Amino acid sequence: MVDRNRPGKPQRLKFMAGVYRDWGATHLTRGQAVRAVKACTRALNLAPGMVEAHLNRGMAYVSLGDYDAALADFDTAAELSPRLADVYTQRGLAHYYRRDFAAAISDYNYALYLAPQQSIIYVYRGMAEDAQDNPLGAVSDYNAALHHDPHNVIAYRRRADARVKLGNLAEALKDYATYLQLGVLQSVRARAEVEALIGQLRQRLNQA
Repeated sequence: MVDRNRPGKPQRLKFMAGVYRDWGATHLTRGQAVRAVKACTRALNLAPGMVEAHLNRGMAYVSLGDYDAALADFDTAAELSPRLADVYTQRGLAHYYRRDFAAAISDYNYALYLAPQQSIIYVYRGMAEDAQDNPLGAVSDYNAALHHDPHNVIAYRRRADARVKLGNLAEALKDYATYLQLGVLQSVRARAEVEALIGQLRQRLNQA
């Protein structure tokens, strides 16, 4: 006798794909990139069109330094969900780490078109601008990031670095100080690095 309440095979496969997808996301959050890749791959073997699994596996590949594999996943995710801003944001990061800054900026531009309120995307684009020796453009992006999120500690740190390049030491000093004030989750090493930079800037300002 057939149990009509028992899920059919397609539903069971979809359920298991979701389980592996969720495990992949969990491993990614825990910094377990290899496990995240394996879990997402299992999800995609069961449900090839699962955007979240492509996105999370791509992010795991970025963590592992396999940028070509990451870009392949992000490209697929973009085909499946062409209006999902996270896809272009993460693909931009893969381009950034490959040092293809022009491609990174292109992806960030489209991500901001889709999600203009997302502060972190402005930070990422500013980083790419800075990497192209455009600290003025970078500061403009960091300003935009802080407009949308005044507590974005990464924006303060990056803007400070760019302002140092522009010779705006007094404003850079303020940004570094705000970074330390707001960054309650920073590592000891990160705080020590910024404290050293503050000391150097104060010495330069006193000598000016």
